[in-house]
Amino acid sequence: MSTVASMLANVNSSQRAMAEIIEREFTAAGYDQKMVVAAILNAIAESGLNPKAAGDGGQSIGLFQLYSKGAGAGMSVADRQDPTKNTRRIIEEVRRYGKPLLDAIAAGKSSADITTLFCIYIERPKDAQIKGAGRAATLSKYFPTLGQQWLPGPAQTGYARYALPAAGSVAILAVVGALWWRFRR
Repeated sequence: MSTVASMLANVNSSQRAMAEIIEREFTAAGYDQKMVVAAILNAIAESGLNPKAAGDGGQSIGLFQLYSKGAGAGMSVADRQDPTKNTRRIIEEVRRYGKPLLDAIAAGKSSADITTLFCIYIERPKDAQIKGAGRAATLSKYFPTLGQQWLPGPAQTGYARYALPAAGSVAILAVVGALWWRFRR
């Protein structure tokens, strides 16, 4: 059986090594392959699978961008840059806040749905619903060989349920803004 990390496309060897660490740690913690895919896609979005990545003015560090006053509280920069420690901390976050993900997996939701929920409930960035849907949309780019059970079908677009209301609001605001700009003279 292929590992999830071995199916990862469009990454270099050091990124694949980071994906293997994520897979090893999530598998050891008892999580299934859909959760592993979701974690890897979120780490790609957060850091490009770069354990030295820093964001938010140096406050967010590592694979999952652990924020110094959030999930990374109490961890040194070196610990947050350690891919194993960073992944283990995000697994603690999954244990703490991941019930919606586990419920979705139990309900047979797609990996795209799980990826979106991982972003919303575990990573929690600004505009989490929109960003989660964007991360889910990268599934076929990074995992082109996964079977159809991993992808949402026409009747199983759960992640759209989270993103479309927000995307619709953004579209309405864009139209209103464009009209205001055009007729403000």
